[in-house]
Amino acid sequence: MTEKSINERRPSESTLDTESGKLKRYEGGRVAWCTVAGSALVYYASFGIMNSFGFFQDYYTRKFLPDTPAMTIAFCGTLQMFLMNSLAAVSGALCDRYGVKVRLPSAPSEFS
Repeated sequence: MTEKSINERRPSESTLDTESGKLKRYEGGRVAWCTVAGSALVYYASFGIMNSFGFFQDYYTRKFLPDTPAMTIAFCGTLQMFLMNSLAAVSGALCDRYGVKVRLPSAPSEFS
């Protein structure tokens, strides 16, 4: 039988800071939820493009690439879906390790 330490303490589950009497502010807040919503919209859009490839394949087969076999055109959609799903883990790990940096285009020197 394992013995528990007498001085073992767990953090309080209360959201009230006992010293100041103010509610604790959670990390992230509105900015974090906006990030979650934006990520969901990006995933929704990319997943929609993946599911609509059949429409584009019909157009490519009939009008844009009539001499190309349908199997070759279908391979493009398959490759697109494979790359989206397989590179997600790699890109997620890179974002976790190095972070995301926003690059803004600099104005040309004639406008400065």
